[in-house]
Amino acid sequence: MRFLPAFNVIPGVSFLGISKSKAHCFTLAKKNYPEFIDYFSLGNESKYADIILIIFEKEYKARLRYANLDQSKLRKTTKKRTWKPSIKIQFDWKIYPETVIALHSLCQDSVEKFNLGITKINQRVRFEHIGENKFFLTV
Repeated sequence: MRFLPAFNVIPGVSFLGISKSKAHCFTLAKKNYPEFIDYFSLGNESKYADIILIIFEKEYKARLRYANLDQSKLRKTTKKRTWKPSIKIQFDWKIYPETVIALHSLCQDSVEKFNLGITKINQRVRFEHIGENKFFLTV
């Protein structure tokens, strides 16, 4: 069985969904893109992969999102710029309310600090791939 590398994420406003866009997501580090793209067969034809986040020994739905950002299209309202297309791999759970609640519980310390206006967060969420489409989360 093949495993993807474990990684840590500092839960910020986008991760916790307390940003203006209420995103509930984060972008994976670029160094991990090739392995994740290969493992989950992500690409222009397959932009999403369903995943499971294990939080407090319960399974919660989430998804991986392959975003191909191409801003090279000419726009009448902007100056001519040269844009390089870029790819982003995001973990996303905005559409899964149970997952949102579970991650808020897991990151309660960060949520409380943001609510108090403290933006310096030292909490880390560890994502460990345990096979198939499952990730075990701890703080």
